[in-house]
Amino acid sequence: MKRTRSLNLIKSFINPGVYDEPAIIEAVPLIGKGSRGSKVVQIQKYLYELGYTVEIDCWFGDQTETIIKEYQTKNVMVHSHFVDVVTIGALQDANQSLLAKSKFVSGSYLRRGNLGFMVTELQRGLNINIPN
Repeated sequence: MKRTRSLNLIKSFINPGVYDEPAIIEAVPLIGKGSRGSKVVQIQKYLYELGYTVEIDCWFGDQTETIIKEYQTKNVMVHSHFVDVVTIGALQDANQSLLAKSKFVSGSYLRRGNLGFMVTELQRGLNINIPN
C-alpha cells in the first residue's frame, strides 16, 4: 500500500541495519547539592556506616557535599560536587564488605550530639508517651 506524506512531517531517515547497539542511552541522574529523598538518605547511611559523621536528614547540603568530596579524594576518584554512578558503586561495595561483618540495621541513625529535624521528631515522639 503506497502512502504519500508531506515532506514537512519527515524528521529523519534511519536504516535499522546500521546500528548494532541501542541508540538511546539513558542519562544517569546525578545527586548533588539541594537533592532530597531516599537516594540521598541511602548515600548518607553508606557514609555513616563507613565512619563519617554525617546527619542523615534526607537533604544533600553542605555537610554531605564536603564528606562526599573527602570520600572521593580518599578513594582516588574524581572529586566533584555530585555523587555519580562510580561513587555510588564504591559506597555500595565498601558497605557490602562491612555488612558481611555485622548485622543489618534499617532506619535512620542518631547518636549523642546529633542535631536537626530528626532529633526533634524523635524527642517529640518520645514525649508523647510520657505520663504526667
